Amino acid sequence: MTSQSRKKQAPVQKGNPHGLTKNQHIFPKKGLERFAVADFVHVILISNPNPFRVSTKHEIFCAYRAWDQKAEKLDGKGVEDDFAKLADQVVSGEVQELDASMNMVAVDFWDLMNERYKAHITPLEDVTFPGTTANNLTIDQQEQLESNYVSFVGPDGKMSGRVIAGIHMYGRRMYRRRSEVPSWGIWRAQEGEFIVPDSFSEGMGIPVSPSIWLIANEPNRTLTFMDVAALNTSLVSQAHKYAFARDFAKAPVLERAGG
Repeated sequence: MTSQSRKKQAPVQKGNPHGLTKNQHIFPKKGLERFAVADFVHVILISNPNPFRVSTKHEIFCAYRAWDQKAEKLDGKGVEDDFAKLADQVVSGEVQELDASMNMVAVDFWDLMNERYKAHITPLEDVTFPGTTANNLTIDQQEQLESNYVSFVGPDGKMSGRVIAGIHMYGRRMYRRRSEVPSWGIWRAQEGEFIVPDSFSEGMGIPVSPSIWLIANEPNRTLTFMDVAALNTSLVSQAHKYAFARDFAKAPVLERAGG
């Protein structure tokens, strides 16, 4: 979807007095840091496949106010922190097999990343609810409420699409608890490194490090160089705007691997 079709989010007040997060990481900065060298990763654009180096803070990894502060700092942060702890345990080798609680942590994280990406690509419109009326909240009052994780109806009688996006993210996790939670296999690269697309929602997989992915409903596997090349080729084909890696020279695709 092109950027022209996206709803433009309202900017915060000058100076951002209530400390609202403007550039929201879709894939968390902690996750990017596991692929980084000195806080930088390499990126290729689908429109220009020549790798370039960017900081993990770069706006290419972010949505601009696509969900509200509650979803960013309260609900989402807990999911991110739980997964970061699990990822560290997998990378260190402390965890070799995910148990039921770890499977829930993984799927919560995947659901959150998926909902964030959708909110970024197709921002939700503001919504009027039956029985709600307009109010006289100033921009400053609205931002103060949001910074305190309070949902509200604006002066136009509508609830912000950013709030609705946050509700979707939370609701998705609650729905998952009433449905079947997938098991996750740990896929480790024996040789070569992984590429990460900007969206990994077309298949249930989570990048953990340059040599580790978690894959839903699959057993643990050790991947050969050619296996990594095949998976990378599939992952790049899923990218909408960009893909990143620690070092593309070490991340084979089938063409580069002679496939």
